[in-house]
Amino acid sequence: MAAAVAVVARAADLYPDAVSMEAALRQGRDYRVETLDRGASVAVFAIHGGIEPGTARLARALAGADWNLFVFQALSRDVPYAALHVTSSHFNDPRALRLARSSSLGISIHGEKTPGESACIGGLNAPLRQAVARALRAIAIEAREPCDRFPALDLDNIANIPRDRGIQIEMTKSLRADLVRDPERLALFVEAIRAAVSRVTGPPR
Repeated sequence: MAAAVAVVARAADLYPDAVSMEAALRQGRDYRVETLDRGASVAVFAIHGGIEPGTARLARALAGADWNLFVFQALSRDVPYAALHVTSSHFNDPRALRLARSSSLGISIHGEKTPGESACIGGLNAPLRQAVARALRAIAIEAREPCDRFPALDLDNIANIPRDRGIQIEMTKSLRADLVRDPERLALFVEAIRAAVSRVTGPPR
């Protein structure tokens, strides 16, 4: 594994895509995949669970009991978590792609390293980007839109594969930690995003 660590230090991702990564590792030992196809129009993704702490829990909370959900969760302490990071436009896990293609709208939850508490909203669904940014500001969460650092405008980004494309929400470590720690604030976060989706698209089916 020393060679893998050296490669991670030189490149953003060790593996070129999710299929290559999963073929080189063992499911259930190095990573876990959670897929819930509820036949909903909205799919929530957390493709860096464990790598970007809190993203999996936030995605599960947002999906609730009725939206579709895909979570990739890093598990193994023997494999550096950085080695399991695959950028969104290269995340071609067949289960994630199948869920995205069967959905109308994608919401992908990510973590980023900017100091403080803020969210940065990217993705190709501009009306939803704007609605989510307004909704988060209304509950005292700083929201930047469009997201200059992480615009998420690639058609191959997992958030943009659904029929009506989607959004990518990049959240700072401090914001993720506080939402996970505070159930009441997490509930407000979930309610704000779901209300924004309803305003833009109508109630999810």
